[in-house]
Amino acid sequence: MIYPTYAQYIGNSTEDAANLMWPPICTAGPGMTCPPVESLLNNAISIPFEESDTVVVGKIIDAKSLPEQNQTQYNIGIEYYLKNEKPHDLLNVIGDGMLPKEFPGREVLLFNRPIFEKDDRVFLYLTSKEGKYYLSPYSFALNKNIPSGPPPEYVMFMNFKNRYYSDENIIIAGMVQKGNLYLSVAEYHAKPEVIIRFDNTTNQPFFEDVLDVKADGTFSYETKFSAKNTKTGSYSFGVDTGWSSQGSSFEYIAYPLKQFKEGIPIEKIQCKENLITILKKNGKPACVTQITGEKLIERGWATFDISG
Repeated sequence: MIYPTYAQYIGNSTEDAANLMWPPICTAGPGMTCPPVESLLNNAISIPFEESDTVVVGKIIDAKSLPEQNQTQYNIGIEYYLKNEKPHDLLNVIGDGMLPKEFPGREVLLFNRPIFEKDDRVFLYLTSKEGKYYLSPYSFALNKNIPSGPPPEYVMFMNFKNRYYSDENIIIAGMVQKGNLYLSVAEYHAKPEVIIRFDNTTNQPFFEDVLDVKADGTFSYETKFSAKNTKTGSYSFGVDTGWSSQGSSFEYIAYPLKQFKEGIPIEKIQCKENLITILKKNGKPACVTQITGEKLIERGWATFDISG
């Protein structure tokens, strides 16, 4: 909850403070109890609860660099406690690292790094040692004062390929903004699961699955399309995190015979890099290496090299 002195610090009266309290993600009726908060959140947010002494949401009142230790000392105004509530509305916390001068390159990285500046709204996992509180590296920002520009980035994709062949596993990897993931559940009452959805070549729903997001916000999803039921063409996907969705698309190339049966002209059948297309004596296309193709043609097992 927001304590009166902190409410006064941010310019609100004690009466107004009651209206700023965290909307509960569980409201228990008479004779009922709510489950632990972490059980209602995505695993990416709930896993670090266990190793934390205290978990809070608050605002950075000030941040002081400690260059010799490569640390930063923060004064935190507490909005509410999520684990082990304390009788304090202000906490002094030490975190590893100092605020770099340069932008980290991507907005998701900016929000997920556990290094903050004044006026950031933050979600903090804290451990207590010798009377001091220390930040867990899994702590993250909820809101930051960043210049207005393009739409917010809630998901970033890494090592993304724009083309897959039928014998390859499709891998979608990236990182979600944990602040968005938390707020969408705790304050906007969305479902905690992060969903990946695929649409087929005609933009119709293909299938969906639940993403396993790690405590650092990263994910790696691997699947393989059914060669029998999947056509060559452009497929799109989206990663849904609470109220937002971001995605992209890629080309899927079916095996040569499937392309042929789909009505793709022989001369336009696609093979993987470093393979060539041949037409076998039975009139069916195949993808082989250059050396294999030459031997098949030489022995009369293939009629000609379509690629050449």
